[in-house]
Amino acid sequence: MKACSYQSALGANYDVLHLTPEELDDLRRRLVDLFGEYRRMSRDERPAGARRVLVATDFVPWFPPEAAEPE
Repeated sequence: MKACSYQSALGANYDVLHLTPEELDDLRRRLVDLFGEYRRMSRDERPAGARRVLVATDFVPWFPPEAAEPE
């Protein structure tokens, strides 16, 4: 794996997905599980050089309220 700096690794990602409610729930759960692999609250579990990074994930509908339910 190529070495990189924190500056080059940090950033934001934006995307548009088309999901059913079930798929959205599955995606959210899978991300929580993936983040758990890196949570490592104990210092003994962390690799050398690891630093704390805040990760925020928002799942926001991209449609007006009257279109919340597909026809």
